[in-house]
Amino acid sequence: MISPKLHPSSAERSFHSRNRNNLSISSISSVPTSVSTGTHSPRLSPRISARQFLISNEPPSPNLPSLIPRHGKRTATFGLRQLQHILIACCALLFLSWIAFHELYSSESYLFKSNDGQNLEYDLVEGASLPDDPTAVIVTNNLGKARWTVSIPPQYRFPLHPAQYQEICLQAEQVSNQLMHLNKVTSLKSTRTYRQRSYYEPDPHYVDVSAAEAQGLLPHEAQAPLKDPHREKEHEESADGMPGCERSLTYVLETDDAGMGKTLLGLWMSHGLAQRENRAFFVDDTRWAYGNYSTYFQAPPNPGCARPYPHHIVPCPHSAAHLVVSAATFPETFSPAFHAAYRDKKASRDAVVQDKPLLDMLHVGYEALFRLADKDDREYAERRIKDLRQKAKKHDAVSDVNAKSEIEGTIVGLHIRRGDRHPWDPMYREDYLPLDKYMDQVRQILIDKYEHEEEDEAETEAEVEEEDQNLPSAPSDTPVPMGGDSSPLFREDRKPKPKRHSPPGFSSSLLLLASDDPDTYAAQEVSRALRAQDRIALASKAALLASHKAAGVKTSPYVDEVNGWEGGFYSDLFFGLGMPKNSHGKGGGAKVAGVGKEAYRLRELVGRAYLLDLEVLARSDAVVCAVSAAGCRVLGAMMGWERGFGREGVGWRNVDMGGERGWRWLDFQ
Repeated sequence: MISPKLHPSSAERSFHSRNRNNLSISSISSVPTSVSTGTHSPRLSPRISARQFLISNEPPSPNLPSLIPRHGKRTATFGLRQLQHILIACCALLFLSWIAFHELYSSESYLFKSNDGQNLEYDLVEGASLPDDPTAVIVTNNLGKARWTVSIPPQYRFPLHPAQYQEICLQAEQVSNQLMHLNKVTSLKSTRTYRQRSYYEPDPHYVDVSAAEAQGLLPHEAQAPLKDPHREKEHEESADGMPGCERSLTYVLETDDAGMGKTLLGLWMSHGLAQRENRAFFVDDTRWAYGNYSTYFQAPPNPGCARPYPHHIVPCPHSAAHLVVSAATFPETFSPAFHAAYRDKKASRDAVVQDKPLLDMLHVGYEALFRLADKDDREYAERRIKDLRQKAKKHDAVSDVNAKSEIEGTIVGLHIRRGDRHPWDPMYREDYLPLDKYMDQVRQILIDKYEHEEEDEAETEAEVEEEDQNLPSAPSDTPVPMGGDSSPLFREDRKPKPKRHSPPGFSSSLLLLASDDPDTYAAQEVSRALRAQDRIALASKAALLASHKAAGVKTSPYVDEVNGWEGGFYSDLFFGLGMPKNSHGKGGGAKVAGVGKEAYRLRELVGRAYLLDLEVLARSDAVVCAVSAAGCRVLGAMMGWERGFGREGVGWRNVDMGGERGWRWLDFQ
């Protein structure tokens, strides 16, 4: 029961007066009024206690949010304030991150001595010390001039992995462009980016590794020069006293491609390029899928100088003193700038004519390096070519004394690639070119070759027809039988019309066939073709089973124990030769654990068979092939410009893309 003597205090009256003057969204009803009786005084009303609670805990404020915004003042929403806070936090975070990275990668001075004894202070701009991995680095001296070079730590053996060479070239492009803006070069020639420079325009910010060591930009690494494994022992001993090569190019035989064609093209082009630039040429076979270079070819020509230090050999830029070229660096070494420098665009609109300088460089490399190492293979190839030339000669028994008694036919080589290589022609992209396309081109070559003989024969036939016109004709009412020369309309005293026959060169010409698919040799379209070489032949599964049966070897009818060369050359089949069924020997084909002697022995047979096919076909008078295959482009390089492209009628013929896509030395696709 509320006592009537209690009256509202002055504080309470002010509270009620403010509530009447200022409308609030809060209400007392929202505050619970039922409280425990044990907490109240027996002489105070629960209502008074509630008022005191409100006064002490929720003091009135004139800035409480209102349902109606004040006139003329824009109210900030909660989302805008939150966005402002987020932006402030992000700016603070970026500032702190910049301070952290600045402290971590702050430039640290190093003192080196140059050759003239002067102390030069240089800073490593991109890091506090030399990196542990091969990379392009930026250095600057105490004069503030920044340059870049390539750092290869001594613990890395030559050659590096292909991915590392690619990474160095990517970094080289980045640091070169960065220094171009950092140094604020004003020369128009020097403001070009890394990719915009011409092939032989040097990078003004690059310092060669040997020069960087001499100038103190890099610490000198005590390493021994590389030895050439392809030299004979007496040459290796004499090479110890040779001076180091001033400029060199080393070609690394390493690729993920199982075929040998692209490797040969890169090898020959690199040699031709080295000759053009007066560089010593070396070959490295450390991780070649086919084994040792000396197994297939004789040693390259001796350059007369010692190989450079391994950490001096870099993939880019091209102005470096010692270059390394591999399939991984083809886009860098043989870039569009390279083709722009060597293609002769002013000579003709024909793309093949424009590529003549490139073909000449390849042919120079072929003549210098394509010398078979196996003595028996060399003798067999020479003997095979001599025998084929003898077969192509036909003795003419009816010729008179003044005419040639011996007619030499044309030898046409036919290269047919199957397996995992498909043509560029959209119609056959998922299949293979029909054999009829190849044979049509073979016939066209012979027609072009002996066209003059057919013209002479046509003149003889025209003379006979003119003589026939002077003979009396049969009456118009007499039926003419379809008997040809046996018709009774022909008089017995007439001169018989000579039968049309092919020129002598047609009958004496030979067709040589080389294919990666053993079943192609048994095709009806090429039944008259001879194998280019039969010293090493790839056998199909059917042929192997027949030989096993003839030899009395029993095979299980339930387990596939015979693996033949089915359908052509496949990458997986090549890397699986001689390998256990549960292992994978690809891995770039490197000489690593898992690829044993048996695997390399089988790969050697495949490689030698391929090279023998190329050797015989390239000595033919003409070659028919599909340019989409690397072997076809290799044959064009082996024939050279004069035999393959310089003459009309015979030479190198392409059947892919309808013959529209001519010879091209390398396919980056």
